Amino acid sequence: MAWRGIALRPGRGMAPWGLLIGVVFALEFVFLYQGLTRTIAARGTVLLYTAPFFVALGGQWLLGDRLTRARVAGLALAFGGVAVALADRATGAGDWRGDLMCLAAGCEPLTPLLAASSALVAAGIWLVNRRPAGR
Repeated sequence: MAWRGIALRPGRGMAPWGLLIGVVFALEFVFLYQGLTRTIAARGTVLLYTAPFFVALGGQWLLGDRLTRARVAGLALAFGGVAVALADRATGAGDWRGDLMCLAAGCEPLTPLLAASSALVAAGIWLVNRRPAGR
């Protein structure tokens, strides 16, 4: 952005949010890779892609997006399907701790939700609307 004449300085209150988002983003990979060493890839993948549940819940708590009865019913039905798919432990499918870590990795959508509900959203708007020097 320097070649366009736009200075990139973090605004007041941005650094803690940026650090928090970076830690949450890094933890996704820590949980995923550690989880996959303890469970099989098929179970890990199903658990990782539970991310829409976290988006729906995080959207309600962080952004005020309302969960209607229909959305709650759909999430419950889908989560029930995940539970049924993962209920069979007879195949020696791995350790429950690996499953839990892969489920925690599904929290990755919290990264953009945190950004949208923090001072960083103002930084993005400022950067997009900023005019280069001399124009």
